[in-house]
Amino acid sequence: MNLGRAMPILATRGCPYSCTFCSSPAMWTTRYYVRDVADVVDEIASYVDRYAATNVDFYDLTAIIKRDWILAFCAELERRGLDITYQLPTGTRSEVLDEEVLRALYRTGCRNICYAPESGSPKTLARIKKKVKPERILGSIRAANRTGIVVKANLMIGFPDETRAELWETVRFGMKLAWLGVEDLPLFPFIPYPAMELYDSARARTAGCRAMSNEYFARLGYGDLDSAPSFTPHVSSRQLAWVRALGMLSFLVVGYARHPQRILRTLRALVTEHSTSVVELRLVDVKRRLLTWASRRARGVFGRDAGHTAAKDPVAVAVSVTAPVRRERALDLPPPVVAEEPPLQGVA
Repeated sequence: MNLGRAMPILATRGCPYSCTFCSSPAMWTTRYYVRDVADVVDEIASYVDRYAATNVDFYDLTAIIKRDWILAFCAELERRGLDITYQLPTGTRSEVLDEEVLRALYRTGCRNICYAPESGSPKTLARIKKKVKPERILGSIRAANRTGIVVKANLMIGFPDETRAELWETVRFGMKLAWLGVEDLPLFPFIPYPAMELYDSARARTAGCRAMSNEYFARLGYGDLDSAPSFTPHVSSRQLAWVRALGMLSFLVVGYARHPQRILRTLRALVTEHSTSVVELRLVDVKRRLLTWASRRARGVFGRDAGHTAAKDPVAVAVSVTAPVRRERALDLPPPVVAEEPPLQGVA
C-alpha cells in the first residue's frame, strides 16, 4: 500500500521453522532473535524525526510469533503517541493474530498484513513442512477484516510431487480467502533456490532445474506466467501456467463480486493514484504508462529503431507492467563461489 514516505525496518532476525521451500534454515539455521520493544520504537521515532517518515514496512522473515511482544510493541507505540502507519508486507503466521492482537495492531497504525498459508492442500502443507492450519488462518483473516486491516495472502503451487488435485485445492482455498475479503492473492509458482531443502530433489528429478549458473539465476522469477517451469511430474509447465492464470482471475472476480464497494474505491484510486491494494497499484501503473504513451504519440516523439516499437502499442505498454520481459541472455555476473570446506556441523 502507498501510505506516504515509507522506511524499511526489521524487528526480528531469522525464523524458527524449517519449511522445505525456504533457504533460511540452511543459511541462518532456525535461530530466532527478537529485538527489544523500546529499541524498535526508538528506531521508528528516529525515522519520523529525521526523515519525516509517515509509514514503516516490516520486512521480517516471520514478524509475528510472540503474542506478548506484539502487544507490548503496540502499548509502547500508544504510550509515545507516534502518529505513523505500519505494514507487514512479506508474510507472517496467524497463530497469535486473534481479535485482541489485531485490534491493538490497527489501533496503533497497522494497515496491511500479509499472511503466508502457501497452500490450501493439507497433504502439500505436510510435505513442505509448513506447520499451519488452513482453518486457523481463515479465522484470523475474518478477525483482521473486522478490524479494518487490509489483508493479503501468498499462495504457491507446483511443488515437487504435488498432484493436479492438490493444485486445485489451493485454488479453491484462494477463492475462500477472496470471498472473506482478502485484497491481494498472488498465486506464485514454486521456484527452487539453492540452499532450500527441495532444491537438490528438484535438480535430481527435473531437467528444468539446472546446476547453479548465471543462466539458471537469470531465469528465476515469477512475474511472467509462461516462464516458470513445472517441477512436479503430475503437471506440465503449460498446465501450471493455466492454473495460475485461471486461479488469479477467479480470485479477482470473486473478490470484486463479493465486495462491490471495491469498484468505486478502485476507480477513486485511478483518479487520486492513492492505492489500497497491489491490484490498484498495478492499475495505477498501467494508467501512467498509457498516459505517457498517449502524450508521446500526440507530440509525435517516438524512437525510430526497432527497440521502441513496443512502446507504440498501448496494449504492449499496459501488459509490460504485469508481465516483465523475459531476458534470454545470461547475466554478466562472476561465476558462483563454491565453498571448499563443508558447512559447520551441530549449529543450533
